[in-house]
Amino acid sequence: MLTQLVSQVWGLGLAGRGGVKRVAVVSVVGFALLVSGCGSSSDSGGSEPSPAAVESSPEAVDASDSGVGGDGGGEVSEGEVSGGEEAPEPVATAAPAAPAPLGPPHTAELPWGDFALAERIAAKLADGQQLNFVLSANATGAGGSGEVMGLGWEQAAGGFGADINPRVIGPNSADRAAQIETIDSLIGSGSIDCLAVEVDDPAAFVEVIDRAVDAGIPTFTVGGDSADSKRFAFYGLDDRAAGKLVGAVAGEWAAERRILMRKAAVLTANVDDPRYQARMQGFVEGLLEIHSGIEFINGPDMGIESLGFDPDEVYAATEAWVLANPDADMIFHTDQGMAQLARVIADQLLYGDMYTSGFHMNEDMANYLRDGVVVAAVAQGLSNQANSAGAACGQFLLQGAHETGHVVQEPLIATESNVDTVDWTQPENQ
Repeated sequence: MLTQLVSQVWGLGLAGRGGVKRVAVVSVVGFALLVSGCGSSSDSGGSEPSPAAVESSPEAVDASDSGVGGDGGGEVSEGEVSGGEEAPEPVATAAPAAPAPLGPPHTAELPWGDFALAERIAAKLADGQQLNFVLSANATGAGGSGEVMGLGWEQAAGGFGADINPRVIGPNSADRAAQIETIDSLIGSGSIDCLAVEVDDPAAFVEVIDRAVDAGIPTFTVGGDSADSKRFAFYGLDDRAAGKLVGAVAGEWAAERRILMRKAAVLTANVDDPRYQARMQGFVEGLLEIHSGIEFINGPDMGIESLGFDPDEVYAATEAWVLANPDADMIFHTDQGMAQLARVIADQLLYGDMYTSGFHMNEDMANYLRDGVVVAAVAQGLSNQANSAGAACGQFLLQGAHETGHVVQEPLIATESNVDTVDWTQPENQ
């Protein structure tokens, strides 16, 4: 039933999900052959390295294992071999090759080809210098994603015991061109050692992500993906699957209460955002599976307009839409505009006549859940996504491991059954 549809646990980058490939790469370290006279040599020990500069100590190789040195069968004088024969002239050998760089491997096999870490970053790792982990968010001002994402980003950076400077960059309010320009500027100045990018348009970010990777910077995506780019991995929701789950949860909720669902609708801040399109498509599918006869007033590609992100403007546009469509029983919203939709329903005293579900969760939304205005709300988990990407930066640079593909983050869906069991003020639950 309903509670079986609700996932309450975040999966943070589980290897093996959704075709994810987790690769652990083995360091190649030069070995020193220590031979003293005809006796065997002893092994040299090593100590556990710190995460900031992982090193593999060269090991001495036992001479008896290498075929060099005596076998304990007696001494042989210079110029002779056993049996009195003349000893051959010694053969000149090439000088031993220089040892390989210490630390994790700085290359990776990715679906598009081989990645090589920038020499400047490898040098910083070898010297134990501070690393710059940079997260590029769509918006860093009040109410923007940068604030919540930054909490997870900083938490991840502090988990390696290394000198890491976690930075969050981006325009104050959503401005894709400005976001890309800032990334390019830091790539050019050598100020990024690992990068995560919040993507709101897959095609728009391909070139800047490729420029970062071509410059030897390991790069990941969060929030939205740019699958055609050279990014290592994407940490985020499966938006269509999450939207479908919301539709199913809302449909089951109405069915269990024998609430007749005649008409439904979808609203969004940005019709052109592929993430929001996927969420709307999933919701329509999920709700129709439970209520096959429900009529949709509009749809992802029919009779829908972008409402934007400014709270006051969104409220005004949403209020106008609700007053023009008072017969809508269930309205789905793709993003934080859901808060304004819930507020309009409450202000218009439409309790019991109109309900909403969608992708936005905080303590205010929890109160709307308790009041019966909201049926299901997805916590988008932007903090968790950023945390996973930050951890991926450290794992590659300091441990030599990486993931590829879409690393699915499980949605946390708030309903009346769990609204009082979760602290919705915590970033990981929003």
